[in-house]
Amino acid sequence: MRRVFGTILLIVSVLLFAGCAEQAGGVSAPETEAAAEIQASDAPTAAVKPEASSAEISPPIIESEAAASDELTETDAPSSYEAAQTEPTIPPETTEPEASTTEPAPEADVPPSDETAFPDPAAADETADTTSAPADTMEAAPAWRVIEEEELHLYLRGEGEPEEGKINIVFLPNNHNAQGEPDPDIQVRDSYLIRFEEERRQICEYILASPLYDPDVYGRTLDSMLTEWRAHNDINSTYDNERTRHVDFNRGDEGKSYLDFWKRAVEYVTGR
Repeated sequence: MRRVFGTILLIVSVLLFAGCAEQAGGVSAPETEAAAEIQASDAPTAAVKPEASSAEISPPIIESEAAASDELTETDAPSSYEAAQTEPTIPPETTEPEASTTEPAPEADVPPSDETAFPDPAAADETADTTSAPADTMEAAPAWRVIEEEELHLYLRGEGEPEEGKINIVFLPNNHNAQGEPDPDIQVRDSYLIRFEEERRQICEYILASPLYDPDVYGRTLDSMLTEWRAHNDINSTYDNERTRHVDFNRGDEGKSYLDFWKRAVEYVTGR
């Protein structure tokens, strides 16, 4: 009995399941067709146009994203003008020196005196400071000068006299030495004042070219005369006396050396 009841229950369950399945299939089909028609009416092009591949769709999406990012960058980032307007740059403060407002006092109008307006040149020379002159200027020796013929006074003894302000030259053709022998002489008065060799040379040349000079009588040469004159001046700087102040170009002294004249001067001073 239980077996029969179980079989009947199984048959009834199968029938109920089959009926429920058929009912579910009949209802879902019309709903599917209706949904399809609605989708076709809303998007007609979707059914005709083939679906685009992912490769064809991706570039527009990338371009739109890039454009959107550019718009975002342009809108979000402030321009240089806006930045300059919002944050102005303040230059560092510089302190300028204040201009002096003190004006120099005007000079007093003092009328010039006669001494300041017209200085006396003579007074300026007297008050000039000579101690501040350069050493080279003070110590420099003057240069020799040209001796003019008019400065000389040549004459024979007994036929002329010395002239003041001139170089006096006396010709003594009849002179004799200490032994009494003839010794013609030409004397230059105050010869120690002629310090430059070139000036002495000019005077000796005038003597040798003078009409009063006779080489056969006096027998002197230019070099011998210059040697004796130089030694005579040096001796005078050591033994200053009347005799050494004047040079004598004796005929017997022709050809003597510088030391010969010094030896004779020493013998004269010592009395030998």
